[in-house]
Amino acid sequence: MFNLSSYGMYFSPVFKQKSPLRVLSEYEIELYCSTSKEATAYLDNTSFSYPVDRICVYRPGQRRQSKGQFRCYYLKFECDAPEITELLDKLPTRIPAGDTRTMYELFSEIFSIMAQKHPGYKLHAYAKVCEMIASLYAQSCSAAKVGGKYAAYTAEIYEAIRYMHEHLGEHITLEDMAGFVHLSSSFFHVVFKEIMQKTPHRYLLELRLSQAKNLLINSDMSLALIAEKCGFDSQVYFNYIIKKELGITPKKYRDTNRNKYYTI
Repeated sequence: MFNLSSYGMYFSPVFKQKSPLRVLSEYEIELYCSTSKEATAYLDNTSFSYPVDRICVYRPGQRRQSKGQFRCYYLKFECDAPEITELLDKLPTRIPAGDTRTMYELFSEIFSIMAQKHPGYKLHAYAKVCEMIASLYAQSCSAAKVGGKYAAYTAEIYEAIRYMHEHLGEHITLEDMAGFVHLSSSFFHVVFKEIMQKTPHRYLLELRLSQAKNLLINSDMSLALIAEKCGFDSQVYFNYIIKKELGITPKKYRDTNRNKYYTI
């Protein structure tokens, strides 16, 4: 049995204190688009910062609270298929999105399928959710293979990623990132690529693109201001990167997607 009970984009209120306690009755998968600096998740007896462009998988019976503000794409579903629940229960709570663009597209496709309700849409949505779970499982297995001397630097890499998020609107160099975690630039580059499966420059660019896409869809900011807030050197360069990476101009992307994401 599979039942996708709720899906969409969630804009949390600003929780200055912990939000009311929720005991989960379903699986929940969330992809975080943006968070405030103080945004914190409380899960059972642990807490962690909400990770932008990362996915969290929550399970039935877990106890959740939040603090601060965040925005995410989400799925809530029941599933009792053993081959699926076995994978879900093996997943860590926090998982790098891997190919961030593909994950955003999967969420978008599921939302579209559920909205259109074409013949067989529930089976189609189930297939897409299974595709997402399989991708997350493969990503988590890949990350788990990182060992030896590189495993000892995992904390430094995630600190560097935090630095990227906090300085996204600024000009960031490889030397800046490596220096922040007290590693040489060349060694940092090697370790980052091994752990994250992409170069620091590519990871930073994907962060900037993700933030730009969110602002294009969910704000009325000018293209020049979005370019500035996302760390692009100029609007001309911003236009070039969006066209190169997405295949369309920023204006076209905004016009096409402005009403695409919604909560059901």
